[in-house]
Amino acid sequence: MACKYFSPVIAFALLFTGCSIYAVRPNREVKGENVVCILHNDTRFKTEVVKTVSNSLAGKGCSVVTGRIKQADFFNPADYGAVVYMTELWAWHTPWHSVRYF
Repeated sequence: MACKYFSPVIAFALLFTGCSIYAVRPNREVKGENVVCILHNDTRFKTEVVKTVSNSLAGKGCSVVTGRIKQADFFNPADYGAVVYMTELWAWHTPWHSVRYF
């Protein structure tokens, strides 16, 4: 009898902790010419790059907004001075989900 409740409990726990296949709309409202939007997946290397770029741009009067690749549809590239889309190369070509940023 405990097995029939096992699956819904795990599904609820994953959704509650943010492990969902659905992207959540980011609540960042900072937009403008002096704002750089950086979209990336969380890896140690990319997080360090984003931190370094953010610190460098902060001294130049620019601010940085970050988001995950899954949230890319919620960011309008025209709202920002620049968009940096950090993705991996797929078998010698650009991934289909990043083509609109080129």
